[in-house]
Amino acid sequence: VPQALIERRLVEQGIDAADAHFRAQASAGSLSRALEPRPPLDDLRDQILLRFEGGKDAELAAFQAANIAGAKESDRDEALHLFATLLRDIVVVRMGGGYDALLHPQAAEAIARAAAGPMDPFVLFSRVIEARVRVAGNANRVLLWDDLLHDAGAGAAS
Repeated sequence: VPQALIERRLVEQGIDAADAHFRAQASAGSLSRALEPRPPLDDLRDQILLRFEGGKDAELAAFQAANIAGAKESDRDEALHLFATLLRDIVVVRMGGGYDALLHPQAAEAIARAAAGPMDPFVLFSRVIEARVRVAGNANRVLLWDDLLHDAGAGAAS
């Protein structure tokens, strides 16, 4: 579904225009996903971004932050989606894009610091996208997170 249509529908449902804009961008074209009540992910977003600035262990620390998002599969799925959208924003900034193109404009300064940091957002983004594909294919989420943590740890050690 086009982003503008999703955004308009959300505003019609009484959602604040700025939140509707974010939800529409982050929904990947799914109206039902955009309409779902969102868990409070601002704290997790800030934890992940702070860890991205943290040197050679940034990838592992960020995955660990996402892993503690909650015990429920839906919480971890939402954290994985958040992770992907943050990495997308970091790549946008690293490639010279403006803050107006960010999915998380409220975290623009932290995203810019993470983009200037040592981790490789391109590699990490591909790992997260692969994980999301595996989740959609009914992968065992516990094993999936273990794999992601292992891969991030191996990347941090190199």
